[in-house]
Amino acid sequence: KRLEFIEMLKVDLKNAKLFGITCDYWKNKYSCESYLTINMHYGENGQIQNVMLKTMLFTASKTGENTWNAILATLNSYGIDSDKCHIIFITDNGANLVKAFKREAHLRYVCHCINLTVQQAIESVPVTEMQTSWMISNYWGLRLEEKHFLDNIDHTLAKEVADLLSTFKIGSELLSTDDTPTLHLVLPFFKKFKQCCVTRNSEKLATTKLKGILLQKLDEKIWLSEIHYICSFLHPETKSLSSLTQSERNAVVASVRKMIKTLGIDQEALSAPTIATTPTHKKNPNKRAKRDKLNVDDILREFGSKDASSTDDEDDEPYDEINEYIKTKFIYPKGGNILTWWKDRSIIYKQLSRLALSLLAIPASSATAERIFSETERILEARRQLLSSESVDSLVFFRNFNEN
Repeated sequence: KRLEFIEMLKVDLKNAKLFGITCDYWKNKYSCESYLTINMHYGENGQIQNVMLKTMLFTASKTGENTWNAILATLNSYGIDSDKCHIIFITDNGANLVKAFKREAHLRYVCHCINLTVQQAIESVPVTEMQTSWMISNYWGLRLEEKHFLDNIDHTLAKEVADLLSTFKIGSELLSTDDTPTLHLVLPFFKKFKQCCVTRNSEKLATTKLKGILLQKLDEKIWLSEIHYICSFLHPETKSLSSLTQSERNAVVASVRKMIKTLGIDQEALSAPTIATTPTHKKNPNKRAKRDKLNVDDILREFGSKDASSTDDEDDEPYDEINEYIKTKFIYPKGGNILTWWKDRSIIYKQLSRLALSLLAIPASSATAERIFSETERILEARRQLLSSESVDSLVFFRNFNEN
């Protein structure tokens, strides 16, 4: 099966201009042994592919150098030369992982950043507000049947905090999916988080203090990169980047052009055959999304609500598809899939579609790793502690291979 997968992967990666690698450490709760799981994410024919490459027992020190060497060895075992491929690495904020990818294109798990923002904001609530701090801490992880613990708390304050934190919670959940694109949502949600922290004269003092701390932590903990801005530009609802200055928008467009050239898309698009498109059946939205007050469509439309003017140098540049994309007004379908949208326009926008179909298939967070950890915990039950690390890797691989 693994040999079959390697051959399939080689074919897929010929068409993928870039791909993502996520990795994380986890521990066997019975033996306390540490494992490292490495996953790959790429787009294929308008679909996201999430695959587990390796789950290995990690006995060495978890330094950045050792982590990097383990990932290189895994990629090499699949015939992937990291020096010849375009890879975006996505990890949490661990110092060892940050060091491991200091010379690479590296993004931080956005949901990990959101959790750090909220947790550190809660911990920073002044000691004089201990009752408020207790309420906030418990609400963030409170289950529905435990709401009665808030009965003796100021209900006005409780509602203010609940409304505030629910925005972060819903955002974290929407950004943590791995079967739909999420990278283009990071910038709009970052703006939404800041908007919900704007203070009001009518609110409680404790709420105002919490909002101030959250605003500070958002700037400290959320790592926005050039890639996040490019991804927002690649969605028709947010391509205007209306929250940026004209100079900043011009810089993003320049980055898009540079990325297309770096990946060789500009040359390949000239000779690329027409991609046949087939009708795609839209999946039913999950039940949680129906209940949420916030949804992806609202966030995207809010972020792109203001029409931005064309780039300053538009008149001086030759006509090309990027300028055409910028000027064209689109009606994006509610609940639409951005990968399907780009696939359907691959004839008109040959370069942008190839970039979007590759880049937007890379996740913003670690949902795949967390799902695999959960699966592995079921494999490594108390009665299965004699399994070798090779057996664990094979069992997780086969399960993941069959799902994909």
